[in-house]
Amino acid sequence: MLISEKHLSDFKVLLKDKIGEEEFNKLSEQDILDSATKLLTLVKIVYQPTN
Repeated sequence: MLISEKHLSDFKVLLKDKIGEEEFNKLSEQDILDSATKLLTLVKIVYQPTN
């Protein structure tokens, strides 16, 4: 699943606000991308719009 650079950048801002700068700086780019991908996958599974 591909995540655009814009959306990944937005996710980084939210993640940094949530966990704090110190913990955020311990994460690798791959860790951040994995977290964003997992969140997107979860939302796609859970969110089922009704027609």
